[in-house]
Amino acid sequence: MDSQIKEVQDYFINKIIERDYNIVDSDGYTVTISIDKKYYFEIWISNGANNIRTYNNSFMQLDFITEQKEKIMKDLERDSNGSLKKNLLKQQKQIAEKLNNLK
Repeated sequence: MDSQIKEVQDYFINKIIERDYNIVDSDGYTVTISIDKKYYFEIWISNGANNIRTYNNSFMQLDFITEQKEKIMKDLERDSNGSLKKNLLKQQKQIAEKLNNLK
C-alpha cells in the first residue's frame, strides 16, 4: 500500500514539476492548482522556496525535495502572476464593455 501511495504522490509531483497544471486561485500566500481538471492542491508559497508545501485543502499531502521546491516556487510565482494579469485584463475589458453600453 505504501508503495502505491508513493507512486501517486510522485505522479502529482511530476505534474507540478512539468508545469502540467492550471492555476485556480492565488492570494499571495497560497496558489491553488488543479491537475487533470480533477485534483486540487493548495500550495503555500508565502515564506520562500524552503517553506513550500501542500496546504489545507489539498487532495493529498506532497513532500517536495529542496531542488523541487526551488523550481516549483519560481514556476508558481511566474504562472500565478501571469494568470492574475490575464484575469485583470479580462475584467478590465468587461468593465469597458459595460461602460460603453451605458452611453
